[in-house]
Amino acid sequence: MSEWIEHEGVVVSFSKDMAQVQLEQTSACAGCHAKGACGASEKRDHVVEALTNGSHFTVGERVMVYGAKSIGFWSVVWAFAVPSALILFTLILSTLSGLSEVYGGLLGLAILIPYYIVIFLMRNRLKYKLRFYVRHI
Repeated sequence: MSEWIEHEGVVVSFSKDMAQVQLEQTSACAGCHAKGACGASEKRDHVVEALTNGSHFTVGERVMVYGAKSIGFWSVVWAFAVPSALILFTLILSTLSGLSEVYGGLLGLAILIPYYIVIFLMRNRLKYKLRFYVRHI
């Protein structure tokens, strides 16, 4: 099993050591000839920054963006697991301390404000750990 996640994309912009690559994300039926009639197809585009490793790229070039599989795991942890655990933990503590459920729920949501401030302040550190790379196809 591969240790890398790979996805094809198109270079949108390029600088000395960083390329912005547009990734096209499609559902399984997006390539179907009847997708216009059924309406079930999804298509979303994402732009990611990827390190070039000294290679030169041109705008419009099709490239392969890759990163370690651990990127996906840690992204899910920081984006979903930790905030959910914070809300649940705050809700349980506030309920056990005798606070009403409404105030406990509001406090559980309010605890996310400092969490996302800390995530924002740590963005450069996270950016360093959660890296994508780009290579020619």
